[in-house]
Amino acid sequence: MCAQTSSRYSLSRAQHEQWSEEDTYLPLEAEHEALTRIGFAVEVIWRGGPVGVMVEKKTSA
Repeated sequence: MCAQTSSRYSLSRAQHEQWSEEDTYLPLEAEHEALTRIGFAVEVIWRGGPVGVMVEKKTSA
């Protein structure tokens, strides 16, 4: 591995480790429940294995 590639790899690895502290991925069902609990209407529009796409709309209070 050349020095430039090694440097880029180290930077990427450091950024990934920093971001991993911020990102939290919940199971789709748990995220759906949490959003519903705080007043969102939630619809799962696509699901493929562990990945899903949800559409949320804030309901009026």
